[in-house]
Amino acid sequence: MTAGALYGAVQGTLMISVAATVACTLSFLIARYFARDRAVELAGKYNIFNAIDAAVSKDGLKIVALLRFSPLLPFAVANYLYGLTAVSIQDYMIGSWIGMLPGCTWYVLAGSIGASTWTSGGELDVASQAGSVGLALGFAASLSAGGYAAKLIQDSLKEVEAEAEQAGSGDR
Repeated sequence: MTAGALYGAVQGTLMISVAATVACTLSFLIARYFARDRAVELAGKYNIFNAIDAAVSKDGLKIVALLRFSPLLPFAVANYLYGLTAVSIQDYMIGSWIGMLPGCTWYVLAGSIGASTWTSGGELDVASQAGSVGLALGFAASLSAGGYAAKLIQDSLKEVEAEAEQAGSGDR
């Protein structure tokens, strides 16, 4: 929001989207190459992690973008968890950038509208009014993407559980 207030919607969005993508990629790389053993030990205990891993191994770019667009996982945790999955770094970076871009735009636009409203004494100009509509539409789209991503992860979770059950019954 501060970037929107200081630099405007376009320049602020570009700055924040690049910075956010670099930051999440650094966390991804830490998990993948430096803290992998400990993180795998913790994450492997949860079926949801196994489901996300199964989903990103099939279609990493799409799953990462959808989960970033509507954060079903907290971003800080997700950055490290993705480093443990089979997703390629290229799919992760592109999917993260695409998926975070609407949220970055949303926050920066809100900051820009707030600054514009503040400096104009409380009057919304046409651009700010249009931006307000964009904020509402972005929120609705985020909810829709979240529902779709949740369905994909739930389907993968069912597959992981079925495979685990089948493997367990094969031991008898």
